[in-house]
Amino acid sequence: MSLKLSVTRNHNFSSGLVTRAALNAGATPTVSLTGSVDTAEIADASITNAKVSATAAISLSKLGDLDAGNILTGGGDFPVATSLKSTSNFSDPHHSISSNPGSTFKATLLLGNDTTTTTAVMSGDAELKADGTLYIDPTFVTGKLALVAQTSSPDATMIADTDTLLVVDSSETPDKYKKITFAHLKTSIDTTANAATDTSAGVTELATYSEVHIGTDAARTLTPINVNAHPAVPVSWGVFTGAEDDDNHSTRRTVDDSSEDPTSGSKYNITSINKNGVGDYTVTLTNCPSSNIMISGFANSWGTSTSGVTQTYKMSLILSQYATTGGGTDGSTSATVSFYVYDQADNATLENFQTAHLVFFAK
Repeated sequence: MSLKLSVTRNHNFSSGLVTRAALNAGATPTVSLTGSVDTAEIADASITNAKVSATAAISLSKLGDLDAGNILTGGGDFPVATSLKSTSNFSDPHHSISSNPGSTFKATLLLGNDTTTTTAVMSGDAELKADGTLYIDPTFVTGKLALVAQTSSPDATMIADTDTLLVVDSSETPDKYKKITFAHLKTSIDTTANAATDTSAGVTELATYSEVHIGTDAARTLTPINVNAHPAVPVSWGVFTGAEDDDNHSTRRTVDDSSEDPTSGSKYNITSINKNGVGDYTVTLTNCPSSNIMISGFANSWGTSTSGVTQTYKMSLILSQYATTGGGTDGSTSATVSFYVYDQADNATLENFQTAHLVFFAK
C-alpha cells in the first residue's frame, strides 16, 4: 500500500471562548504517517550511498543471481559480473561477459597483481584437479620410453638443442624454477670442477688426433680411432715376401732387376711396397700423422757356408732408411719410406730379400 498522511486538529472553535491558548492549539495540528513506500514511488537513482547504513549487513541472498561461471569483480567504480570461461582483463571497468559460452570452466585460475587480474585456463599436459592437486598425465611426457630403449645407437635428434629444461635455482630464496635450453646446458658444464680423474667419475673431453700424437695431455680421453696417433704405437706394419727363392748368393748381388716387387702378406695401414732397383725399396703408408718416420724390423736372405761345404742358411739383412716424404698432423695424409737392404757381413747391397718384417713409427 501507499503512504497515508493524517492531520488531526487539536482545538475545535465551534463553542467556547476564543482564547490565546485555543488559538495556539488550533495552529498546531497532529500529523501521522502510515503505510509504506511502493517501488513506483521511489525515483530512479534517488537512493545514494550516504542513505545506506554502514551496519546494514545486506545479505548476499538479497543480491541478484549471477550466471553460472561468473564472479562479481570490481573495476574502479564499476563492479561487474565477469566470466571465468576465458582470459579477461579486470582493469577494464566496462568489459562484458565472455562471448565464448562453449568454453569450459575446467582448471581455471585467477591470476593477478596489484594492478591487473586475469583468468587463465590450464591446458595441455597439466590438469588442476578439484582437490587442488596438479596432475600430469604420464602419456603427455614423450620420449622417455624411446630414450630408455636406446642402447648402442642413440638418436641424436631425440633431444634437440632447442628443447627446454626446467631447473631449480637454489641460490635464491625461496628456490626458483628457471627454463634453459638443452644447448645451454651442454655448454655450461664445468669440465674443470667436475673433471673425471683416474680415481673418480666425472666430465671428460675427447682428445683430438693431434693431441694424441703429441702425447703430453693427461686430462682428455683417448678414442679408439686415434690410438695409432700416439708415438709409442706403430702407425703401420707388414710382412712381405721378396723375389729371392734360391741360394745363388753371387747372382743376387749383381743382378739389377727392378720388376720384382715383393708380395704383401699381413699388413696394416700400408698401401703398397715397390722395388726401385738393386736392394732398393719404397713402402707407401696409407695414413701417417707426421713426416718424422722411422722404420724398424728385419729382412733375411740365403747365405753359403764359409768352409766351402755345400750348405745353405738364412742370414739377417740390414735395413737402411734413406728417404721419407708426406705425412700430416691430422693423420689423413699418405707417406712414403725408402730403404736399402744390405748383407750384414760386408754391407754389400743385395738384389732381393727372401722375407721382410717391417714396422713404422711416426713422431
